[in-house]
Amino acid sequence: MDIEVRKLASEDTLSQVTKLIYETDNYIFPHFFGENTSIAKQILVNMINADTIYNRDNICVAVLNGEVIGISVIAPSPISINVGAFFDAFQEAGADAEIDEAFESVMKEYFIPMETHPDGYYIACLCVDERYRGQGVAGAMLDFILKGEYSSKDVYLDCLADNSIAIAIYEAHGFRKLFEFSGFTGLKYYKMIKRSIEE
Repeated sequence: MDIEVRKLASEDTLSQVTKLIYETDNYIFPHFFGENTSIAKQILVNMINADTIYNRDNICVAVLNGEVIGISVIAPSPISINVGAFFDAFQEAGADAEIDEAFESVMKEYFIPMETHPDGYYIACLCVDERYRGQGVAGAMLDFILKGEYSSKDVYLDCLADNSIAIAIYEAHGFRKLFEFSGFTGLKYYKMIKRSIEE
């Protein structure tokens, strides 16, 4: 496959980008946005166009024949979480986008702790369209991240402990497990790191 990996461009279809972001964590996002996926995708579009971790500058895409088939969100760490930008993204989505206790708990327990992450870069999510999984797309995105502008600092990510396929891909690209922890939803995750200078 002739895959192009690059930063998100103005001509990219945001509906596919938001679909893939939503699919990266089906434990956090349904809790954050509610069960209405059309509202969730509108909120995510608003977040892409605002000063959130999901802003345009932080999104890389894998493109095949003009179609976005993979996304990654990577941000300089520690991450400054602009709660107001998240709030505005919900407000702009209309009356069906509720700012409730779920919003507050996700902000407090999931996003705000990102402000204490170590210096480096943090991969908040990486997702490949299910039609193209197992064909090297995730690896191509990791190569783009680890050999490009993000190579000067350590790169961190969190991966579900039972996601053996993802763990194998990350380890093949030089990541190693730092420790296991209990995530926002109580599931077990590994904190993983790719050092900028190998030890």
